[in-house]
Amino acid sequence: MKKSFVQKLGEILAFSQRGVEIYQKNRSPLQAALDPTEIDNVIHKNQEISNKLVETLKKSPDAADATETEMQEKAEKSIKKFKAMEDVYLEGSKEPAEVMEWLGFFEGSAMVHFSLVHDMAKEEKLDDFAGIAKDGEKFHHDTLHKIRKSIAETEK
Repeated sequence: MKKSFVQKLGEILAFSQRGVEIYQKNRSPLQAALDPTEIDNVIHKNQEISNKLVETLKKSPDAADATETEMQEKAEKSIKKFKAMEDVYLEGSKEPAEVMEWLGFFEGSAMVHFSLVHDMAKEEKLDDFAGIAKDGEKFHHDTLHKIRKSIAETEK
């Protein structure tokens, strides 16, 4: 398994792990724009993708012992970047519209990263990862669409 691919897996793992944290942390302002069940579904799906990535890597015959560590280290670095960007963007705001706009940025970026991993996995014939990435790309696309609609509603 190529190191560049493992790095990208770390990045999408970071989107999934940070996605859980963001939606949990911002539950209160998000409830002004999203149904609480939808928030729970997003948290659950992010956790599910995160778990699948780790489990699939552990089972992969192409993965060396150090690969999971490399993926986790990249995820940790990426999460730090996401937190820094979020802090700059939100400046401590808990306004629903601001949180939703940040999530639009986050979800759009996640969608692009999952798409890239999907293409890389297909090229390397890593079908399990291609499936996870395709599922993640669709999930983030659908979530971004819901956020876009919610932003339009909160801005009225």
